[in-house]
Amino acid sequence: MILHQLINSKSIITKHGDFKVDTYYNGKEEAIVLSIGDLREKNDVLCRIQSTCLNHYFFDVECDCLDQMESSLEMITKEGQGLIILLHQEGKGNGFSTQFNNNVKDSRNYKLAAKIINERYRINSINLITLNKHKIDNLQQNGIEINRTIWYMGKYIKFKPALERTISEIIKEEAICPIQYEFEDNNSGSKKRVLICGDLNIDRFLVDPPKDYVGGTGYNAARALHKYGFMPIIFGSVGNDDNGKLIEDEIKNLNLYAIIRENNDLVDEESKTTKKTAVVKIHKTGDPSHPFNHEWDTVNNANDYDNQFFKKTITLSNLNKNDFVFITSYLFLQKKWDIVECKKFFSEIKKRNARIILDFAKSSFRKCEATKRMPFNLDQFLECINGCELFLLVDYFNSMVRLTNNTFDNKIPESDDYELFFNKYGAKYIICRYGARGDTYQDTYCNL
Repeated sequence: MILHQLINSKSIITKHGDFKVDTYYNGKEEAIVLSIGDLREKNDVLCRIQSTCLNHYFFDVECDCLDQMESSLEMITKEGQGLIILLHQEGKGNGFSTQFNNNVKDSRNYKLAAKIINERYRINSINLITLNKHKIDNLQQNGIEINRTIWYMGKYIKFKPALERTISEIIKEEAICPIQYEFEDNNSGSKKRVLICGDLNIDRFLVDPPKDYVGGTGYNAARALHKYGFMPIIFGSVGNDDNGKLIEDEIKNLNLYAIIRENNDLVDEESKTTKKTAVVKIHKTGDPSHPFNHEWDTVNNANDYDNQFFKKTITLSNLNKNDFVFITSYLFLQKKWDIVECKKFFSEIKKRNARIILDFAKSSFRKCEATKRMPFNLDQFLECINGCELFLLVDYFNSMVRLTNNTFDNKIPESDDYELFFNKYGAKYIICRYGARGDTYQDTYCNL
């Protein structure tokens, strides 16, 4: 079919920038194209192909079409070139009557879009803003070279109701996962991915005046692993408050992957207060061997390590046997040392055969204020991680001693101690910290 341009090019001013507007017709269907820049014979052009949708007119909370359009406009404006093609294909190409049927087959056709890309713009290849497998396959079958796919949310994925549909589509293999592997700069292979499960908080140094910094084991571990060539994916929760926004901005500035939930309406059952972004108050002590005290609220803390949210994060990140999961012992503290809840968390890792990096923090081995429950022993800990591969354990010598219920005369670990630890924990590697506060050393041992 011959492709006709219905009207001369017009322009539209959006809040993200000015776009040229063209309308095309193939004798059967119409399409509207918004574009920026000279795209003829260009490579890797940013492209969004969007079908009409009724739901967002009714502000359906499970519909993210409006978010996708706005994000695409913003991304293309920042890129300085690209195009958006709007097709009249309501209800996945099945019409208005099937719009609210979640099980309808995707019958959309992208021949017209492919014809516009190939014939009108003569684009060599595109970077496609989508996760939809049907769209990707259909475009490739119609001669479109797709360099890579991009998700409209970018690297910082803020969890909201509309994501439930994406997760369902990934499970049904109708969509690809939004977090793909990144490759080394020298093309020697993909970077090792690490799902980071640690606290996200604000470190508030109580000096005059007080100074706030983004902190927490999740944030600090992600920065460190990224520095050494890993691909960290931050999993965590923050409050819907200014501190939560500060953490979001910092993660975005570092260009790190993250799947974050805002605990907007989450209320602690006992205190009946809304959980907020954790703030750790740091006091100077004046003691060189113990220079700082840390104080924070474990009850009303947004870092709840929710099992259902973690399960959905695993789906979105496509966690597998090639990946690592970094976990801090604050997980046990926030779960109030409830062995049943902790086992549920680790069982999701076990299903994916991912390897565990476990970092024990001494301050987490204290009585939980919410339940007055003490930390559990080694057997209970091993019960939690049963079936998982403990790749690396990072811990203090005295914490290891306490968990193993052994008595040691020495305060510096010896080779026989490590043999005992390997036998007890079953880890492949152990990083052992020891020494007085302010004068800490560490050794790394491998279980051959």
